[in-house]
Amino acid sequence: MSASARTAYEHRQDVLVDYGPQVVQEVKEGLAPREALDITLFSTDTAGPSEFGYKDTLAIPKMDVYNTRVVRLRMLEYDGLLLFDQVTGISMKPLGFLSAVFALVGRPDVEETRLAVGKDYWQVVRGRVNVMLGISKTGTATIEPGGRGHEGTPRGRADLAALAKQLTQPLELRYGSPSCLARQLTSRRAGSCRNPMGGTGGC
Repeated sequence: MSASARTAYEHRQDVLVDYGPQVVQEVKEGLAPREALDITLFSTDTAGPSEFGYKDTLAIPKMDVYNTRVVRLRMLEYDGLLLFDQVTGISMKPLGFLSAVFALVGRPDVEETRLAVGKDYWQVVRGRVNVMLGISKTGTATIEPGGRGHEGTPRGRADLAALAKQLTQPLELRYGSPSCLARQLTSRRAGSCRNPMGGTGGC
């Protein structure tokens, strides 16, 4: 079991997935997705910590990854790529020689991740993080089928370079409101949803 999966299991992390036409209200730039999901990851152990983390030793560089009790994101499927958009509740801190730098700026918050997969199952990932005071940084990495990560794309892999370029296409969407249950999980308010899986009308 991977460190991320084990940590989620130990902290009783569950997932709520809402889908349907209400997830995306408007495509402002780029193509319309084939499928759109509104995802809430949450810890069912309400007496547990408000945050938990794990060490990702396969990443380049190695890093500490942190999840708050509630993580929110939208997952969009396009031809050839997945977009994880408007991510909240996930932060990370590189270890090793970069740790001194990030000691000054804290833990960058993940904002967006784009993912494409090659024919030989190598993954190309383009991520954007909020470093500090609204300043974002974007980077590209590749991941071997066995899980080991590399910064950038390897030399001699024109196919992976093409996937990396594909991940830079402009995509901007306006999303609908979270479902009633997703809003309750986020706010930790007590109450009930008459139709928790059916959108905002159930609140």
